[in-house]
Amino acid sequence: MPGWAAGRHGGVDIGLASPVVTRLPGDPNAWEDTAERRAGPRSSRSPAAAAPGGRIVGENGLITRGGAAVPRVAENRAPATPSSPAQQERYRRILRAAADHGAEHGLDRIQMLDVARDAGVAIATLYRYFPSKTILFTALLRSQIEQLDRMSVPVEPGQEPAEAVARVLVDAARRLLERPRLAQAMLQSNNATVAGESPNMAAAVEFAELILRVAGVADASDHDRRLVRLIEQTWYGVLTSQLNGHITAAEAEADTVLACRLLLAELGRPAR
Repeated sequence: MPGWAAGRHGGVDIGLASPVVTRLPGDPNAWEDTAERRAGPRSSRSPAAAAPGGRIVGENGLITRGGAAVPRVAENRAPATPSSPAQQERYRRILRAAADHGAEHGLDRIQMLDVARDAGVAIATLYRYFPSKTILFTALLRSQIEQLDRMSVPVEPGQEPAEAVARVLVDAARRLLERPRLAQAMLQSNNATVAGESPNMAAAVEFAELILRVAGVADASDHDRRLVRLIEQTWYGVLTSQLNGHITAAEAEADTVLACRLLLAELGRPAR
């Protein structure tokens, strides 16, 4: 990768310096990934602007400090929404790269720099759309639910809505758990995301619309949405229990079917 200093592991040149995690000054809870970068001649460097603490922010989104390049730290701001075809393609590449890294490493060992590299985007571009790892994997979960929504079949004549929803959730769990580390990363991120932190990526909205459509509920009441919220929370809990080895796959599927029967029996009916 041009511009990055060669790292060494056991005396072998591996091409990219291993990231170093450092605590941010002034904030005991904030951490950032750093990686050494070879600084070329001053004339060849990208225009940069001064940042607080004597840091320099370049066009590539890296904060340069003392010869080291530090990626932008996750900010408390709303993620940008891709609009142009080129931006949407970059966005999709980021999600694909994140899915690959999540499936291989799990959430804790993923480096945003690696995701950006494999997606072929600048680190600043990644942080623009996904200010944190939790937002990135929450967005990935939402994309999985959107794909599920496109593939799912609404309730058939003579079929109970709860049965149709259970069928969709059981099939979805099987697909998600084909890559357990990725599933864990998405569920963990979705659980950790603060309400309102990324409203345009909230998986709950897509999940609710999926369940209501499959159940054939066109005009959902507040009671209907409460029931859907309960089945979402229950399903995530069942998935987490299976991922952690507390229940078997057969038990998880049976629990999902039972939860749908108990919680969704009144779905689409007037509240008592």
